[in-house]
Amino acid sequence: ASRLPGYSHRVNIKSIFLRENGGNTVLTQPNQNILSVALPSDADKTMILDTSIPFLTLDMKFEEEFKATWLHLTGHEFTTSRQDLTLEEVWKMPTLLIELEGAQGIPHDVNPNSVPGLTDDYNVLVAIPAIHYMEHMPFQENPFRTRINFDSKGGSIFGLNAMTGHTITYEADEKRIGFAESTECSIESGRNSDESYWRGANGGKATTDASRPDFKANAAMSSRTTDDDIFATKVEGLEEAEEELNAGVTCFTASCRSLMAMGYVFIGTALAVVYRISRPKERYDHMMAQASSLEEPHLSSADDDLNSAYRRKPWREPESMLI
Repeated sequence: ASRLPGYSHRVNIKSIFLRENGGNTVLTQPNQNILSVALPSDADKTMILDTSIPFLTLDMKFEEEFKATWLHLTGHEFTTSRQDLTLEEVWKMPTLLIELEGAQGIPHDVNPNSVPGLTDDYNVLVAIPAIHYMEHMPFQENPFRTRINFDSKGGSIFGLNAMTGHTITYEADEKRIGFAESTECSIESGRNSDESYWRGANGGKATTDASRPDFKANAAMSSRTTDDDIFATKVEGLEEAEEELNAGVTCFTASCRSLMAMGYVFIGTALAVVYRISRPKERYDHMMAQASSLEEPHLSSADDDLNSAYRRKPWREPESMLI
């Protein structure tokens, strides 16, 4: 795709489509219906690639037409509320297809039909299936929520959930950004050896519906994606994610873990304040206990009175001072 001028990684949106019955690649089956979202002419069609934003954010002027197209395709309204869905129902939800403007000055000597994701106009087509834009919240009554919002007032943001499942390369000097559907990877030999290399687990072909990845593990690993690891692999994250899910760990997002950390800090601070408040009372009780344990002065005889018990003895000069 063509990289627009500026410091940020920006591309230009040409079209947005919704494809019925899901599918996690740009390859469309003959029986799948695709509807185009009519983008307003006055809308900002630029889109920033930002790994610090967890969700796909579209320009606010896209909202009306996007929701109308969604209703026409699915028969029900678009919602970001929690939904009680099964995994099979999620797989049948529409796949979002975004067409990005292709890079300029590239020889068109390649047949676009031979390259998945390349249109006849040499633009780039990116598929975002429901398995990526639907957030999974395990052990909740309504475990799924759509993570596509229209909060941006100046263009769209290609967040982490949209990047999931893609290998993205940045060529700043050439003013272009490359997109490719990544495959499920497995390590061929020792990871630290010179001969180690990666190959696609399914022979280098894009994953199809017949080889669907585990949804829970995918949701867990996507929250750990970074700039250097755009897509998670089975070797690097799957076992850890499965262990957390089996142990009942439901806090995968950065927001959830930040709130948990703040809760621990608050509890620790509260305990420290209570301890400091209780310490003066402990010292006072200890002093009172010592005072009550003192006995009355002992009188040497019946003729002695209370004052004589405390009478000081007269001072006597040492013998060395006597003349």
